[in-house]
Formats: sequence, structure tokens, C-alpha cells
Amino acid sequence: RANLAFKNVRDRNGVCCFTRDARSLLMWAHYARSHTGICLAFSVADDMGLLSLARPVNYTASFPKLIWPDDKDRVVENVIFHKEEIWRYEREMRLVDRGGPNRSLRMAPKALVGVILGASCSKQTESLVRDMLGERTAKGFPAVRIYQAEPKIDAYGLRVLSA
Repeated sequence: RANLAFKNVRDRNGVCCFTRDARSLLMWAHYARSHTGICLAFSVADDMGLLSLARPVNYTASFPKLIWPDDKDRVVENVIFHKEEIWRYEREMRLVDRGGPNRSLRMAPKALVGVILGASCSKQTESLVRDMLGERTAKGFPAVRIYQAEPKIDAYGLRVLSA
């Protein structure tokens, strides 16, 4: 039953995920194609509508109790906002779109404040990002800063520098 409830929630809701730690090696390895991708940096203060609705994930040792179909809203909350403790390093925030999966979310243009290029990001990807941000600025949207992630020299971890 829990698997059915999880599948039902997953198939009927959109979830947009964020991290509070742009320097996490594992986040880059898992979600940015081993440091070849990019990370978008948002300012919640610049989008008090949509982004302010993002909530932290609860990391727990045991799976939350699901009573289906008695309390569907609570099942959605338990499935979407709980993960096993091993994922705690993600420091994840989630935004739920109950309108369904695979939909675009409209954020305030000024909420996007930065793009971080992965430590192994290709010149082609960097050029594409710069072109897209240039087009965005040419249309009158706020400028977005570009950063470069790079491995620390004397410790495990990443530094994020202006590019």
C-alpha cells in the first residue's frame, strides 16, 4: 500500500527541489552530471510568492506512517517532505505543484541571481549559459552573476568564485 500511495503522489504532483548548499560535492556529483552541469542560485527575498512556499525536507530514520486514502493531504506531505537520514547532506528544500508534474513554474525574474558553472563544465556549456543570460538581460530582465565552482586545493570541497 505504501508503494501505491507513493506512486500516486509522485504521478499527480510536481516537485521542484533546491539545496541550501551550492558547495556540496555530492550534490554536484549526483545532480549536475559529475560537476559538468550548472547550478541556478535564487534569492527567496526576491520572490516572496512562489519561492517562499518551498519547505525543508525532514530526514528520518523510519518511513512516515501513511493512511491511504483517509488523509490524502497528509500522505502527500509525508511522501514529498520526508527522506531517509542518509540524504541529510542534501539540505533540501522542496516546492510542490499540486497541478501536476512536468509543468513550468513562474518565478519572479529578479529571483534568479546567479548561475554556478560546475568544476568540470565544458566551454560549450559556459558559452551557452553566457549567451542565454545575455539574451535575458537584452530583454530587460535583471542581470545574473556567473560563478565558477572549483575544487579546493588544500581540503575536500568546492570554492565558488566569480567567473
